[in-house]
Amino acid sequence: MTSKIARDSQASPGAQAAHRPRSSSASRTPQIHKKYVAAVSGIVLSSILAGIVGGCAWGLLRPKQEVQLIERGQVAVVEGSAQAGFIGVLWFVLIGAILGGGLGLLVLRGRNFNGPSAGLLGVVVAGCIGLICSVVVFVTGQVVAGIRQVDISSLELGQSAQAVPEFSTYSALLVAPLVAMIALWARILFQSEDDPAEHPAE
Repeated sequence: MTSKIARDSQASPGAQAAHRPRSSSASRTPQIHKKYVAAVSGIVLSSILAGIVGGCAWGLLRPKQEVQLIERGQVAVVEGSAQAGFIGVLWFVLIGAILGGGLGLLVLRGRNFNGPSAGLLGVVVAGCIGLICSVVVFVTGQVVAGIRQVDISSLELGQSAQAVPEFSTYSALLVAPLVAMIALWARILFQSEDDPAEHPAE
């Protein structure tokens, strides 16, 4: 009986030691998961914040055009001010290109893009965050422009006023994601072998 108890007491430390690697590996898995979740969350948050700032700037920079009330609820653009809508689209394209390039170059910096598959995945991610940023710019800019918009219902027939033109060039939303993808692709293409993106810290 005594020898059996001694064997059990000698076996218990070994059994505990056998379980230690499992607990170590199990605790390591959530850390890796949290790291990538935090990275993706940071990328999305950065694109949203950049989109809000860019949208506010776009909403304030959009020029107004002169319109005249010809019927109740219907206005006509006065000749000579129709270019305001085109200028507003140009501002949107410029802001989207700047934000998309910045996101492609800076937000994804330090990520591991070794190999064609990783590089392609990185370019796709850059396009997605660029699209998120572009949509946020559009929504925020529309809200800011709406605050600046004239109340047509308060106009009399034949009366003129300055109004922000409507934005209908929705293809411009693709500028930011395209520039973000091109910027990241160029960085991957021209990065040196000792670039931190190829040797991420473990």
